[in-house]
Amino acid sequence: MSINKVIHFNNKIRRLCKKENVVLLSSMTTNFYLLNKDNFMKLYNCGIKSYQVTIDGEKAVHDSYRVLANGKGTFDIIMSNLVNVKKINGNFNITVRLNYDNKTDYEGYLLDLSNKIGKDKRFNFVFRPISNWDNVNRDYVCGEKDAIRKMRLEKCVI
Repeated sequence: MSINKVIHFNNKIRRLCKKENVVLLSSMTTNFYLLNKDNFMKLYNCGIKSYQVTIDGEKAVHDSYRVLANGKGTFDIIMSNLVNVKKINGNFNITVRLNYDNKTDYEGYLLDLSNKIGKDKRFNFVFRPISNWDNVNRDYVCGEKDAIRKMRLEKCVI
């Protein structure tokens, strides 16, 4: 939301590093909601070339976990932004962290995602099970047995 502050800060650090002959590598963890082509290019041009974005599964699942203040989901905008950024020529890296639970079947969704952005070496996928961090018993939390499922999911985007 403060893209101009991020750009100002990164440009200032870049100037200092250049003056001191220091290599600067800039990365950002983001939900990718505001990173349309224009905003992505602004960040890219100020030296931010590596990103991590988390997607919590197919649209219905993701939108149930990640909602805006107005209650609307974020999936469609994030996916549109990722697809549009793929069209940009440039040397950047986007790691798509795909969280999964133990109730949802993701394979069809992952095949679609792979067709949209998975055939581009600038996009990498990592899979992380949704874990129980607060000791509350939830039926979607993954257990250790889900390691096999993770391997099956990884095959969908390779």
